[in-house]
Amino acid sequence: MRTRTSLMVLFLMLTLSGGFVHAENWLQGQVLEHHGGTKKPAVGAQIWIVIVNVGNPYMTQSDGAYRVLVPDAIRVGQTIVLYVKRKGWAIATPVAGKVQLSPELTSDIVLSPDASPVFLSEAQLDKILDTLPEKLKKQVSLNGKGGEIDPTQVVKDYAATHSLPEQEVKAKVEELVRQYEQSGDRGRQCLAAMYNKHLTQAATCRHQNTISKLDLLKRKSQEVEALSRPIRKTETPREPRVAGRFMAMLRVLTESTPIPWTDLQRDRAGLFLASGPGTTIADPTQLEEAKRQLIQLTEDVVEDFRLAGHAYYADYQFDQALTAYQEGLQHVSKQEMPTLWATLMIDIGNTQRHIAVRSEEESLHQHFRAAAVALRDACTVYSKKDFPELWAKIQHNLGNTLQEDGERTSGPESAKLLREAKPIVRPSRSRYRPHKTWQDVPLSMFTHAASARIQPDQGIEMNTSYGRHRPIIICFPVRNGS
Repeated sequence: MRTRTSLMVLFLMLTLSGGFVHAENWLQGQVLEHHGGTKKPAVGAQIWIVIVNVGNPYMTQSDGAYRVLVPDAIRVGQTIVLYVKRKGWAIATPVAGKVQLSPELTSDIVLSPDASPVFLSEAQLDKILDTLPEKLKKQVSLNGKGGEIDPTQVVKDYAATHSLPEQEVKAKVEELVRQYEQSGDRGRQCLAAMYNKHLTQAATCRHQNTISKLDLLKRKSQEVEALSRPIRKTETPREPRVAGRFMAMLRVLTESTPIPWTDLQRDRAGLFLASGPGTTIADPTQLEEAKRQLIQLTEDVVEDFRLAGHAYYADYQFDQALTAYQEGLQHVSKQEMPTLWATLMIDIGNTQRHIAVRSEEESLHQHFRAAAVALRDACTVYSKKDFPELWAKIQHNLGNTLQEDGERTSGPESAKLLREAKPIVRPSRSRYRPHKTWQDVPLSMFTHAASARIQPDQGIEMNTSYGRHRPIIICFPVRNGS
């Protein structure tokens, strides 16, 4: 009897402490081809989630169904991007493949043929301007200078990708920019300023756009904290320690009113505080909804800081860009939103490197070393195991940072830095292979919709293998000299 009781207690303790293996999260849905007023399953299409240069590619089945593994570091409620590779087709909905990850983990995808009028719609062209800050940032070079970025190149690339007339796309985008300038939406005004290369104005506008959201973020965080508090002891009967914790998991309390929620595409912040003051006894559904809203509001606030930083970065004002990224970092934690935190660390690391190469004497080494710290921190989330290609790219930048610092240092410290750089640069570079066009880019190297295209010296060799349930794409490093 004692043995049976001990086993039961052990079972409860393991359950409560998360002792069981963590269940995998799979995003599911159907991919459809839409043409001539009809829709049919897209059979054998390649699909994956992309987040800053990394993907988990899978194949659609005979009915167009797909399942894609969501990395643990991506939280429900975050915005993710789906990419479908199918020759002659592109994602029409969701627009630009952007999906808010729902608790149900489902999302259907509709493809339209290249050159389809759908890719000239306002909704699609909006996304060109939405991604403009990140793409202009990627035009910056270590040896470049202010004024070199070209917003029209982003439009040209979009036209080429979708086989659309370049001049028609440009005319429609510029008409949209004029509408943005007259809009009362500050976020759109910022994008219009960026397209017109008024980068400091765009950055200032983004900062102003963030101010109104910071108080909402603080109050929403306080609400989640209040809803997360344990039930008051005076309202809870005294129970044995383990049994009490177990029974608390089984209670369903419905005294509070759920927060109403409407998913607006642009300005979601005003809806986040529809509920009254938090209560000490929370409905689990209300708590989960509050957490989801907090994630979305955090994304909005941090994205504003990032976009302000991108505007400064594209104008080669790296000190101001660094300040904006660091401000954004104050509003996101590694524990709650690891990928957003790590993406900011990449922003900070790359900016510190640009500051370093333009600095002199001791400040030069301080910025190089700060860049190395930030990139190493990013790798604690974007690990080699879960994000192999992004990890390799970060390592590549880290190795270059250490090498550049070592080349500008003398004596034993220089030798130490160069020794550290050597094993990092070589393996990470071996993972890349040159390619000529975007169609040649290996699956796992496609970037987030808000990221730039792959640089010409990047690429990996791919080989197709079969998993237990479906074909998957296995990435193999390319050895130097192959």
